[in-house]
Amino acid sequence: MARRRRPPRPGAISELPPLKILSQIAALQGLYYGAALLLMLFTVLVAGQKFSMDLVFGWDAVRGDTTQGWLMGFIWVLNGGLLMAAAIVVLIGRSKLVLDFALTLHAIHLVVVTLYSGQLPRNTAWWLSMGLASTVLVALATWGCRYRQLQPISFGGGGSASAAGGSSAAGHGDGGGDEEQGFSRGRGRGRGRDGAGETYSSSQAAQFTWEDPLGSKNLLTEEELAVSETAERYCQEQLLPRVLQAYRDEQYDPKILLEMGELGLLGATIKGYGCAGVSNVAGALITRAVERVDSGYRSGMSVQSSLVMGAIHDFGSEELKEKYLPELAKGRLIGAFGLTEPNHGSDPGSMEAVAREHPQKKGYYLLNGSKTWITNSPIADVLVVWAKLQETGKVRGFLVDRKQCPAGTLETPAIKNKTGLRASITGMIHLQDCPVPKENMFPEVEGLKGPFTCLNSARYGIALGVIGALEDCINRARTYALERKQFKGNPLAKYQLIQKKLADAATDAAYGTLAAIQVGRLKDQGKATPEMISMIKRQNCDRALYNARILQEIFGGNAVSDEYMIGRHVANLYVTQTYEGQSDIHSLILGRAITGIQAFV
Repeated sequence: MARRRRPPRPGAISELPPLKILSQIAALQGLYYGAALLLMLFTVLVAGQKFSMDLVFGWDAVRGDTTQGWLMGFIWVLNGGLLMAAAIVVLIGRSKLVLDFALTLHAIHLVVVTLYSGQLPRNTAWWLSMGLASTVLVALATWGCRYRQLQPISFGGGGSASAAGGSSAAGHGDGGGDEEQGFSRGRGRGRGRDGAGETYSSSQAAQFTWEDPLGSKNLLTEEELAVSETAERYCQEQLLPRVLQAYRDEQYDPKILLEMGELGLLGATIKGYGCAGVSNVAGALITRAVERVDSGYRSGMSVQSSLVMGAIHDFGSEELKEKYLPELAKGRLIGAFGLTEPNHGSDPGSMEAVAREHPQKKGYYLLNGSKTWITNSPIADVLVVWAKLQETGKVRGFLVDRKQCPAGTLETPAIKNKTGLRASITGMIHLQDCPVPKENMFPEVEGLKGPFTCLNSARYGIALGVIGALEDCINRARTYALERKQFKGNPLAKYQLIQKKLADAATDAAYGTLAAIQVGRLKDQGKATPEMISMIKRQNCDRALYNARILQEIFGGNAVSDEYMIGRHVANLYVTQTYEGQSDIHSLILGRAITGIQAFV
């Protein structure tokens, strides 16, 4: 197998346009010396000394004055460390570029001092202060950039528990919000960004961008752009570094939901109850950001957000909403959604789980049955379970609180040794005379309307989520094709077959994005139909899986190595094509809508 070549570090300074690099370095260097001059002038005025440019560039002129040398050292730590850290946070704002710019800034100063003095500095205080300034600069600027990048969603929708509105964010779950609410972040709002993190504006000349071929960002509101940027930064900075080991170990860290809760990413389309109340499009942009890292992480997040929080918000009593939604939104409680059974996957109407009235305990039901392939079930605190009432045969929804279940009545064993979604946790639900209070039954909804409403919102989130995975495959395949050289030293990207693979995948990703945004707009307006969602879920999942498999061929034998990431996406995308309605099932839903004839057996 050929030697593995790692892609360049994301956010490296070399990825920025040369003019942007030069302008930012010039601005920082100007601030660097401007602030130094002001600090030195202040010092000499206070100390009553004579000002000289040696104070700025020629420390060797004062090397015999220890007190003055160490005083200047302190000033340079203040300038080159604290003030420059603030400047980098404001002007650059990307933690991955801090080290690059810090080294460049102090390297230029070393060159200037050497040229001014005609020799390298020999003052001990100079070298110590420069080293300390560099350390302070990198530490503070990195922290400052990350703090600004990871500002949480503000609750523009208000915290009122009785606030009306839509449901939760779409993902591998339920939801469907309503109109967007106020949203703010620590950084400049509404500034679009391309794949390299560049800001753009309408005044710039139009040009093709391979990361966003059809300019979908132009269809987003300022709030949606801010939501997307917050989610993307969190996922790339916090989730990406740990996904490979998590996938290898088949290990899911529940703290991820706490982190997402702190940023307001859970149940983001719900209004009130501590949720952000953003648009359905914004909610789907969150799922795209998470799935760009891994479909398993998106699955864990959107089950929490959509299937569980969405079901409670749409169908639960006000008491259930008040009790559970704020804790679920913060990630302090973890939820699971139980519909699929061992003998009934695409046919939930034949479910065998049953609920009957408790023979001795009035106001309680006893649940019996099993559910399988349930994301989050082994670690869930609350579980939305769908079962048939024994006396009516109608499907009803129940909220099972693990703390209220006596020993032996609720078991949630994990399903191990999966070949996909290994970075999420999946299990079963076994109910044996599990007592559930009547108030934990969803009071109004009955039949399959309840779970199908949840699934429709979940399918919408998946439709844009899988595009994030496909876009990551395109990015990785493009990087590999540009770096890998074969046949007379030519990069693979030079060959026609490679370019066609990339062009086909980029086209499907661009079309899928536009379709998902359009359906999201209609969903926000209450005009989306289940058939629309079936269409984009089917098409985007099918094309994402197909193109990921084709792009995998670009890597040749190296695709077998999990370090190249694309094989993980392929395995995950097969699962996304299957759950929340397998693609053939969606074909039958669309066929029924087109012909008016039911083709289900």
